[in-house]
Amino acid sequence: LNEALTFAGTVDNELNTIVTNVRKVDQSMGELRALLEEQQSGIEQVNIGVMHFNDQTQSSAASAEETASASQELTNQAFLLAEVVDSLSSLVNRSKKVKKDDSSRNGHQSVEPVQFRIEG
Repeated sequence: LNEALTFAGTVDNELNTIVTNVRKVDQSMGELRALLEEQQSGIEQVNIGVMHFNDQTQSSAASAEETASASQELTNQAFLLAEVVDSLSSLVNRSKKVKKDDSSRNGHQSVEPVQFRIEG
């Protein structure tokens, strides 16, 4: 009987130790769960930041493409404008020469040609 009581006391102590350890494990699991939820929240915030960064990168790329296109268009227009100015200069110079030749033949002074101004 004595041995049975001693054994029962030992079993009781061991069961109490097991219960205490299970409570500690449960508490640790709760802390781990809270940490994992916090980590998940952090990951979601990082993902949102990356999505915003991606949106800004795409927007910047589109703006750069539009700027390059506009720059090319302006360059083309500048070349066309230079050609128009050259053509007008040639016409004015020819007009001056013709009027000079006419005035030297007729003894009359020539009238100055009209000057063109392109405003934009």
